[in-house]
Amino acid sequence: MVYPASLHLGIMTLLHFLVDGICGAALAVYAWQELSFDAICYYFMLYNLLAFGTQWLVGLCLDKQPQLGKKLFLGSVWLLLAGTFSPLGIGVQALCLGVGNSLFHVTVGRMALLGYDSDLALGIFVAGGAVGIALGLAGAGYIWWYRIALTLVAIGAFSYLHWQEFSFKPLDNKRPELLSRGKGALLSGALLLCIFIRSFGSGAVLPINPVLIGCLMAVGKVVGGCCCDLFGYKRTALLILVVGFLAVQLPGVVPGALLLITWNMTMPLTLRLLYRGLAQQEAPGLAFGLAAGMLLPGIFFQGRWSVPVQLVIMLQFVLLVGAIGLWQSRKGVKKFLDR
Repeated sequence: MVYPASLHLGIMTLLHFLVDGICGAALAVYAWQELSFDAICYYFMLYNLLAFGTQWLVGLCLDKQPQLGKKLFLGSVWLLLAGTFSPLGIGVQALCLGVGNSLFHVTVGRMALLGYDSDLALGIFVAGGAVGIALGLAGAGYIWWYRIALTLVAIGAFSYLHWQEFSFKPLDNKRPELLSRGKGALLSGALLLCIFIRSFGSGAVLPINPVLIGCLMAVGKVVGGCCCDLFGYKRTALLILVVGFLAVQLPGVVPGALLLITWNMTMPLTLRLLYRGLAQQEAPGLAFGLAAGMLLPGIFFQGRWSVPVQLVIMLQFVLLVGAIGLWQSRKGVKKFLDR
């Protein structure tokens, strides 16, 4: 039986929401019970290092052997189960949750990247995780929440795999055109540096509920994907620049929320172009993993580096336009506002 691409996207987004929610809730429950702030920081950082820092390696392996997709996905489910219910302590829990999260993101994220030409689809998929982690952290006091969620993940994953002919092959996408190795390397480097810069654009400074911050980040990813589909990459990059500068001119929560949205609007654009930049290496899994790994600096060093926001916005814009220009050069496109 063949299922429409929209159903695949909906199920993958739901799983993304639940997986990140489970990990956030499990770690937050530990944090509620732990008296040592240093211990909390250590295990949260260990989780993040595994969840984000190992995706490039998983992606590289999966690109070399795509047939491992189903096994790695099932492995992620078992690791998430072990990480949630493990009686062996927070060390084992952080290890299982981190690796399980990494396996899930690469296997399912790679499928989303391969399966949809629409940047809106990418934005929707990644937005599910942003809302999930926010709700998971906020719902730490309700232990039943993540246990029920984990049950749903397990049931949904296995049923989707075995009853609905879940496939890790492309759904409706064609392989992107190739760039030369030199141009592909420059494009990839510019995008990774852009993601590195964006990783410091956290919403932690906003005096609002963390769940609302997660929702604003999700809105940014969806809006960014929608703008890429409707207006093209360079118009979207220009919109991010203009709205970002307008947002930093005024104090208050609303301009700060608007800036957070624009920061996250870059996500579908950078991820799609990074995939295209690495097309010659046939490395969609590596592209997804590298994009995730470049978010680590913002997680580990948030608040320790002080850079003017205006400079960050301008650097981000220059890098995006440079990467877009390299991508367009394969066709000899000259017009600034063409995609």
